[in-house]
Amino acid sequence: MHVALWALAVIALVVPALEWLVMRKNFHDAPDLADEPPLAEDVKQPSLLVIVPARDEAANIGDCVRGLLASRVNNLRVRVVDDGSTDRTPAIVEELAAGDNRLQLMRAPPLPAGWLGKSHALACGAEGADAEYVCFVDADVRAQPDALGRTLAVAERRQADLVTVLPRIDALGFWELAAQVLIARFIIETLPAGDVNRPDKSASVGIGPFLFFRRSAYLAIGGHASVKGEVVEDFLLAQRIKRAGLRLVYLRGVRQLSVRMYDSLGGIVRGYTKNFHAMVPPWIAPLAAAVVLAVVAGPWVVPPLALALGMRLPALLALGGLVLSLGLRIDLSRCYRLTGRAPWLAPLGALVLAWILLAGAWRHLRRRPVAWKGRAV
Repeated sequence: MHVALWALAVIALVVPALEWLVMRKNFHDAPDLADEPPLAEDVKQPSLLVIVPARDEAANIGDCVRGLLASRVNNLRVRVVDDGSTDRTPAIVEELAAGDNRLQLMRAPPLPAGWLGKSHALACGAEGADAEYVCFVDADVRAQPDALGRTLAVAERRQADLVTVLPRIDALGFWELAAQVLIARFIIETLPAGDVNRPDKSASVGIGPFLFFRRSAYLAIGGHASVKGEVVEDFLLAQRIKRAGLRLVYLRGVRQLSVRMYDSLGGIVRGYTKNFHAMVPPWIAPLAAAVVLAVVAGPWVVPPLALALGMRLPALLALGGLVLSLGLRIDLSRCYRLTGRAPWLAPLGALVLAWILLAGAWRHLRRRPVAWKGRAV
């Protein structure tokens, strides 16, 4: 027991300090979309087609589309691909399209064998596109009027073949504050911004909610057909861009874009089980779960246990780790606009994340698919 508390105390102190350093490095290595000026008004703007996949997105699609149509881009079209929705998603899009001829509703055909729904919807949306750029945007994204224009300018000035932008990750409800903030923290820390933006490095990242392609590059790597059965198609498309010797640019866009990924405990568990099931090997998941619990819950749990056993120094070390963790959360809020509310829910979030990792590993080992929006993934 004493050895375990010492180990947890050291981990609680050291790991948040390392996390903070990594987060700060990634922050400074990723350009801010807000610092990128749009194209001059007297410059002819390239054409842009924005494609939004939508399956039962009645709660999101209206706000998403209205934000895109308000973009300060001259040559813009928006295409929503309805992927077999059973709610009012297509009706909402049709109502909006009646007042704006830049908006089009497309209905995806039945899902072919070997395809996942999102990739199929996006491939259908891109088929026959003649715009110079195609941008894939998730229905839960909210775009400010300057978001697309600034991204277009980045692509033109830097001759980028793919621009991917990290949005602000909104966490509003109880379980979002507990788990979503924690998961977002780890995502931000694991994006090697400096290496991603260097053409001579193989590191790549694709932020699925917002992928802005030069159409010729998208076609050159095979489009979504090349990743038709992959859960993490965004990362793989970015990887294909890099491997083809094309230019990938990654930016922070927390002032221009926002996304509220999951708004319930069930949504968080199902959504991230789907993703981690594909990304985290099952033999690594138990170790990752243990590390998450030690790093996140340790600073809260170790001090009272250590003091109860008369171990003052481990208690002080863990308290120091708690201070660092709180400071990291405050700095994440300042840098990435990730909410700093309710930090005391972090241990509960760690339990949720550990469960997600272990559940994904168990399903992987038993070859059981994950259900997502009524389909097996």
